[in-house]
Amino acid sequence: MECLSWLLPYDERASKDDKYLFIFNPSPFERSDIVETNVEFFLQDVVVGLNPEVKVAPKLPPVEGFRLEGPDGKTIPYQIVSREEGFGITYSKHDYPNQTLVDRFSILVSAEKVPAMGWKGFKIIRTGAPVQFHQSVHVGENFLENDFLKVEISSDGALRILDKQTKASYEPMNIFEDSGDVGDEYSYSYPEHDERVESTQFQPVIHVIERRSVRASIQIDQTMVVPASASSDERSRSSEKTELGVSTVISLTPFSKRLDFKTTVRNSVKDHRFRVLFHTGIQSRESYAETPFAVVKRVHQEYDNSRFPYELPAFVSPMQRFVTILDGQKGCTLITRGLPEYELSVREPGVLALTLLRCVGKLSGR
Repeated sequence: MECLSWLLPYDERASKDDKYLFIFNPSPFERSDIVETNVEFFLQDVVVGLNPEVKVAPKLPPVEGFRLEGPDGKTIPYQIVSREEGFGITYSKHDYPNQTLVDRFSILVSAEKVPAMGWKGFKIIRTGAPVQFHQSVHVGENFLENDFLKVEISSDGALRILDKQTKASYEPMNIFEDSGDVGDEYSYSYPEHDERVESTQFQPVIHVIERRSVRASIQIDQTMVVPASASSDERSRSSEKTELGVSTVISLTPFSKRLDFKTTVRNSVKDHRFRVLFHTGIQSRESYAETPFAVVKRVHQEYDNSRFPYELPAFVSPMQRFVTILDGQKGCTLITRGLPEYELSVREPGVLALTLLRCVGKLSGR
């Protein structure tokens, strides 16, 4: 859903704070979801130009708190993600835009039952103290849970995801795989003697980083020890080892039937491919991937390598934003931003691999 903060109506004598928050639902059905947006409170006018005759009032003190009021007068839950003092713009129908110094809050808003192709407006009201809300997502040292999902983190960092409505279980999920890559920027090519390393071989550090009203999050930090590069003849991986750091934040909100991942990789390794594996338990060799103009069904299969004397076919496939696999009993969809390559394993049906990094030294090679 989309969100917009608005000063409405404009009045020179009134406060220059944001007055209303409008949330728009572009879907053809009613939605309840968590929306991230900014809310700004006026602190001081900013002088444009060098006119010494222009004087501005002293800067106002920081905002002590605020609440959001729905159309029925009820308080709307929200969560502050960050806060900063920065520049804002106040618009007028009668004059040039006015630059201001603002107290800016980045917040997550709990938007329930926003009409299909419609909107809801929330009033922004200053308060004398921060507004407190009860925690709506259960979180512990190694689990997250709402009404729809329960996510458990094992001692090796892998996840077990339980759909509480269908009782379907998905495990192990979110396992990182590092392997050799001596190809170029066009094609993946594994070395003749590859060495594959998985994150489950190393002890993770797990800690809760959000235990709030609208979202709960756990961070999983893992340090993998992998070959530093390919060997000089590119037939294997080097004997020299180096550290590869990966941190994943998993998050759950009250309305969410999906689990959100944010992964950060600290990479100094050469000649390798880094992927994340999802063992779904779905016994299928068919996938459905979004492309620019359609959702394409693919049947993934082994190839007779003797038919390809010059270049072996790749098992990877392209996607735009998502790929789905299903078997009539349960399904799994990966939704990504800017990660267009996946593989559905033909040797282990139901294992989806998402490519995170390919680190090679050639634009084109043989």
